[in-house]
Amino acid sequence: MGPSSPTELSTALTDLLCAAAAAACAVRLGRTEGGRAILWRSAFLTSAAASLLGAAAHGLSLPPALSRWSWHLIYACLAATVALAAGAAARESLGRRAARWTGLLLVAGAALFWVLTAFLSDSFALFVAYEAAGLGFALALLVSLALRGRPGAAAASAGRGRFLLAGAVQGSG
Repeated sequence: MGPSSPTELSTALTDLLCAAAAAACAVRLGRTEGGRAILWRSAFLTSAAASLLGAAAHGLSLPPALSRWSWHLIYACLAATVALAAGAAARESLGRRAARWTGLLLVAGAALFWVLTAFLSDSFALFVAYEAAGLGFALALLVSLALRGRPGAAAASAGRGRFLLAGAVQGSG
């Protein structure tokens, strides 16, 4: 499918909307200080970058070499987004010390995911599996915080749940 197909154009538009929403969240968090806010803000910024690159990949006719490299960058941003969001949820739920160790595992997982996407032809299916694992972990932590009455945890849980649902819909073809 080329960029002129309705599917590709609607995906590009959706990516632009996701980029705007993620950037707005990052700007809103820009007024908040502290390590937790930095993790969440970074997750939103990498998500915005992946979405902007996705809009270009789906909406423009790029030369093959540029298209291939744009997908490597998209998957790098997506890997970072999942690791940062899961790391932020771990810090919220488990505390700074435990989150440090969790963060190391998440960074290693993100790096492994990104390397695998460079060598596998069906990288999107791999991303959906990686996203389900990372965001599923984040969702479980956020739900536990919501059940304990932590302000904002229910909204964050709903947001992570929507991301997982969107990945399942996109991955189903």
